[in-house]
Amino acid sequence: MNYCDEYSLLEDRDNLYKKVDIDELLDIISGFGSEVIYIGGSWDQNCQKIVPIANNLAKSLHIDAIYNYDPKFINVFKEEENLIDCKTLENKLKYYSIIEKLGYKSNELVKDTLIPRIHLPFFAVIKNGSCIGTVSAEDEEKQDNFERNFLDLIKEIGYYR
Repeated sequence: MNYCDEYSLLEDRDNLYKKVDIDELLDIISGFGSEVIYIGGSWDQNCQKIVPIANNLAKSLHIDAIYNYDPKFINVFKEEENLIDCKTLENKLKYYSIIEKLGYKSNELVKDTLIPRIHLPFFAVIKNGSCIGTVSAEDEEKQDNFERNFLDLIKEIGYYR
């Protein structure tokens, strides 16, 4: 996937984004590394705004990669589905696994579940196998604070020089 083709505001052809599937995402979250994870896709207008900002900030702090999981997919019935909507038991289990491994808490729950809802774009920072924080930018207020909050998290994983 060429992220510059998908994200109109992203001009850096040598960007840090690496696409991962659900199994790769769960492996990253379950591992012992220090990583930056982005959950979102080019179909979301807030993701369109934040992706180039996050790329530039991460590059300035010498991050190697931002692992991107897009929660939208085509199901076995050839229908577009969003994992975050948890329409099937299988998707509820996968989504809950992500939430549980990140230790994420939210006041808003996924419809008809007790699972916390994440809002896109969503970034999680993993340090030595533990999630040290998350940041989202689903509205203007959070977008205004995104740079500071994202920088603070990335500095904690030790790449800041």
